[in-house]
Amino acid sequence: NNPTHYWMMRHIYNPLRRRKFSKVFCVGVTFFVSGVVHEYVISGGLGYFSVWAFLCMFLNFPVSLIQVYLRESPKFSWCKNSQLWNVLFWICFCFVGQPIAMLLYFYQYSKVNV
Repeated sequence: NNPTHYWMMRHIYNPLRRRKFSKVFCVGVTFFVSGVVHEYVISGGLGYFSVWAFLCMFLNFPVSLIQVYLRESPKFSWCKNSQLWNVLFWICFCFVGQPIAMLLYFYQYSKVNV
């Protein structure tokens, strides 16, 4: 979501970059803060603390590093401008990431409230 992205860029990523931290470190800190905030919001709504939202958000950090590596690798130059990355994102977003996280929260919520 764009408002969240721009807020994170303005208040976390850009100030760290101005202090001469590496791009990878700044992106990692930004994903970490995003994970903490997502976990806080979901934990508040459910009434108990868990780690699933944090992990789902923070695990995007190594995935993004792998994507950058693959995109810049000469071996994978054939897919540099293809729709493959977009398709992989939507598969992960719609069928892997969020649904699994919701199932984990449902499972934990049902154990806590039974």
